[in-house]
Amino acid sequence: MAIAPNGTVHIACGGKKLVYVAWDGESWSRQQVEAQGTGEHCSLALDGSGYPAISYHDSVNSHLKYAHWNGSAWDVETVDSQDWAGKYTSLAFDAQGHPAISYYKGSWDYDLKYAHWNGSAWDIETVDGPGTVGWHNCLAFDGSGSPAISYHDARYHKLKYASWDGSAWDIEIAGEIGGGDAFTSLAFDDSGNPAISCYRSYVGYELWYAHRDGASWSIEVVDDMASARDTSLAFDSSGHPAISYCDGEQRAVKLARWNGDSWSREVVIEEIGSGWDTSLAFDSSGYPVVSSYGAVEDMLKLSRWDGTSWAVETLERVAEDTGGGLFDCACGHGARVTSARLIAGGAIASLCCLTGVYMARRAGKPGKQQRV
Repeated sequence: MAIAPNGTVHIACGGKKLVYVAWDGESWSRQQVEAQGTGEHCSLALDGSGYPAISYHDSVNSHLKYAHWNGSAWDVETVDSQDWAGKYTSLAFDAQGHPAISYYKGSWDYDLKYAHWNGSAWDIETVDGPGTVGWHNCLAFDGSGSPAISYHDARYHKLKYASWDGSAWDIEIAGEIGGGDAFTSLAFDDSGNPAISCYRSYVGYELWYAHRDGASWSIEVVDDMASARDTSLAFDSSGHPAISYCDGEQRAVKLARWNGDSWSREVVIEEIGSGWDTSLAFDSSGYPVVSSYGAVEDMLKLSRWDGTSWAVETLERVAEDTGGGLFDCACGHGARVTSARLIAGGAIASLCCLTGVYMARRAGKPGKQQRV
């Protein structure tokens, strides 16, 4: 999901087909980007003109693909044609407006890759590996415009952080997190220091907040009573971190916030099964907004804090006409039905969901809804 400054909501959906969905403030519109067997592990971001772009895995050909709206149509291209390229994709734009994608390549190498458009072609390089390295990765650009990636090294059970120093990738170990899913989310604080939220399953189940101040990483246990899946990290207007996550016991939506002295935790949606694949942003008023997937109802949900309480809106049925296909999304959110990534700056995020509807197109933007 990407929320533009004007409030327009953009969603990329993958499963049996790749679908783009938009909310203009009055109604939803849908558009099919590519047909059968595409859209797994999708990630959406907006370019400098506000046009949506999507990275995703083509499961039919096992390729990494990139789709970009040019104002009247979708331009689709293959970025990496090697086998099983494009798992756990994460898309972001650099300061020049060029797209970049971090992703996991399965089969043979099992490593973390980075693809960057140089203005005329895609440059692809290995960041870390081999050996099941790069699960649940999240890509962001720091204040100097250099790329950085948080990810899970599943072979050695490490939370890792890779940053580009201008000539090579500098890889750091932020912590020991065990062999389970990590669901990392990366953001930078006001001082430009990296911070990562993740799920640790090494001994017990904990929600972690890892923060580097200078040369060393510090780890805080935010919640030690939850199997905290599907984490999403963002900083509020005061520069304090906040994390949305799924309570692994009840699958409820929770939000943890740092107030300057300690972490507070609250339940956003308490219904069982409502908290899969959370994504967190702050609106122009500084209030948190959380998107999530309700597995019991099979519905996308949007929760907004109005200053006194949470207003929960049910947006869309997810798995209609999909044949039960499964997919994952980038930035560490490797869920079975839907997944999300959020970039706090400018309230930009990406959300992947599964749907079987698309729409007719009208010039320059998505058109009226049609079901197929």
